Amino acid sequence: MSSLVDTNILTRDASPGHNHHTPARTHADIAGFRRVFDFLQDERAIYSNWENLVTHHEISGKAGHDARLVAAIRRHQLTGILTFNGKDFTRFAQINVLEPEEVLRQET
Repeated sequence: MSSLVDTNILTRDASPGHNHHTPARTHADIAGFRRVFDFLQDERAIYSNWENLVTHHEISGKAGHDARLVAAIRRHQLTGILTFNGKDFTRFAQINVLEPEEVLRQET
């Protein structure tokens, strides 16, 4: 599957308060997602993609983090993101948003 994993999903749940997972739950979730996704290295080339996105979409503040994730998606020629916060990525065309529970349900 060619999607970026928002690492925030690995340490918290989807509840409104985004409760933190126990270390054991975090470890289990990481192992589960590693069976589904190939994890790629972060690299400097992501910055230029990020800068273009921030400029083009006039992004500032906290949304800059989302733009950096999209920059990594584009740099690695991926098609989507696994995240609890799909609504944060609607401004970015051609990014498929996956919900963690949906992916784990498919795994079982």
